[in-house]
Amino acid sequence: MNSFNLKLKEAAKANHIDKEISSHIFRHSHVSLLSELGMPLKSIMERVGHSDAKVTLKIYNHVTKKAKKILLMHLTIYKKRTCYKTGFYFATFLLLLPNI
Repeated sequence: MNSFNLKLKEAAKANHIDKEISSHIFRHSHVSLLSELGMPLKSIMERVGHSDAKVTLKIYNHVTKKAKKILLMHLTIYKKRTCYKTGFYFATFLLLLPNI
């Protein structure tokens, strides 16, 4: 065990954290954040050195609470914008425009 992991374990114990903690948690958090920010899978794979997308998806691509909230927010906005105007759904048009 390296000294960094030893210090993490000591800090966890001092703060009454019962989980097994190692430096790998930072890698997992980083990849989860990249996924949450909508970074392309290929970019995440390259960043962590995976050659197989299945590995990256299996290990890291869980849905975070924040990602769930963002999804619900987008669906709510979509629902509120959905209105029938001049023969097409205006909301669909809005979704095609960048950064609205």
